[in-house]
Formats: sequence, structure tokens, C-alpha cells
Amino acid sequence: MNNGTNNFQNFIGISSLQKTLRNALIPTETTQQFIVKNGIIKEDELRGENRQILKDIMDDYYRGFISETLSSIDDIDWTSLFEKMEIQLKNGDNKDTLIKEQAEKRKAIYKKFADDDRFKICSVQN
Repeated sequence: MNNGTNNFQNFIGISSLQKTLRNALIPTETTQQFIVKNGIIKEDELRGENRQILKDIMDDYYRGFISETLSSIDDIDWTSLFEKMEIQLKNGDNKDTLIKEQAEKRKAIYKKFADDDRFKICSVQN
């Protein structure tokens, strides 16, 4: 052998018939009866259909919430960020202060979201 490499080289191409092995979950007879009796497949199909409907509803809700919250931000002074961005573009230095300023603005934006009661509902944790 080749130290554990190419162990199956001797078996490749010796037959004109090649098959691909696939893993499948095939229930036992009692499990199959339980699945049919309790309508589990139909429930899963219905859940799958409803999942997309619910996803679309929630996407619209989150999109509206984000848009409304971002459009209401009027008390953040952006001039310091733009000044630091201009300095960075002109000179190439000032990167650390630009990163720090960006972090401060992100915190201010996050605070706007966190202060909204809807955000607390959206971010419920276990």
C-alpha cells in the first residue's frame, strides 16, 4: 500500500458499470405507519408552504422597521465622520481615528434601534 493513500486505486475503472451510493432515510414499517397515521408528512408540507408566507410577512415588517428607524435619525452629527473620511482619502493616514469615529456612529445608530420597543420584541433571546 501507499501509506494509506490511493487505497482504492486498484478498484477504479475495472467495471464498465459505475454507480453512485446515496444515503437515504427509509423508515421501518412501524415508523412508516406512525407517520401516515399522524399525518406528519402533510403537516410538514403545510409548514413548508406557510414558512414562505411568514418569511415574506416578517421580511416586510423588518424592512419597514429598519427604514422607519433609519429615516428618523436626525440627531447624529455626521460632519466629524465626513471630515475624517476626507482626511483619510487625501493623506492616506488617520485610519485609526476614522475607524474609531465609524464605531461611534455605529453605536449611535444601534442605540436608536435599541431604544425602540419593537427592537426588543425582534431580538428576544432564549
